[in-house]
Amino acid sequence: MVRRPRVLIVSKIGALRETRMLVLQRQYEAVSATGFRELGDAGLTFDAVLLCYGLSPAERAESMALVRERMPKAKIVLLASYFGEYAGLACDGVAVTTDGPAGLLFLLDLLLEPTMREAPAKLPGSGLPN
Repeated sequence: MVRRPRVLIVSKIGALRETRMLVLQRQYEAVSATGFRELGDAGLTFDAVLLCYGLSPAERAESMALVRERMPKAKIVLLASYFGEYAGLACDGVAVTTDGPAGLLFLLDLLLEPTMREAPAKLPGSGLPN
């Protein structure tokens, strides 16, 4: 049986966390938190960490450093409110909100190993994998 990738969603905005959980849990084991430190030393590891645009630059930098330290193989995806918002930051990918759920799922599919996930599904009416 193929293991579903575990994705952490970090956002201070409850509605955004909940919506992203709904989108991601179809294909991934999704976990949400208001901050990376909220998880403490639970020993959880993630294949990808999504950092919301609602985090302050300091919170984003701290979260990125903690991810790189504790889970060096995890992919860091920054969720941006507009194209170019995070130019120059060392992350694995940037998902722009205007691309919608299909854009986020497509980016995660590109970043995560295909052998770690179940067979991809398609979004209804879309040519993009989900």
